[in-house]
Amino acid sequence: MLPYEFDIAGELSAEHTLYISKSRCPQIQDTSWSRPNKDFAYQLRIWMGEVWLNWKSENDAIAWAKSQLQHMNDEQLQREFSELNPANGKKAPAWVERVNALKDF
Repeated sequence: MLPYEFDIAGELSAEHTLYISKSRCPQIQDTSWSRPNKDFAYQLRIWMGEVWLNWKSENDAIAWAKSQLQHMNDEQLQREFSELNPANGKKAPAWVERVNALKDF
């Protein structure tokens, strides 16, 4: 018996079909994936907290932040977003990090 538990367990067939037998990610639990591709990776990325994958605009990012920081108004959130420096050229992950930091205040 292993001293830890896997988040995802499965088997890959000779035909390159991945059978997920156990997962803490409900979107992939008991599923099979023929040649796991970006759709499979997308489900994992959302589950791991990359909430920005569904954002289409700055407004989506602000709306998500508002749900997380109910004590802040739209103007405050807009200012925070505007002043944000991208991380590795990407603003969305930096925004998630900033919002999480603001939760601690």
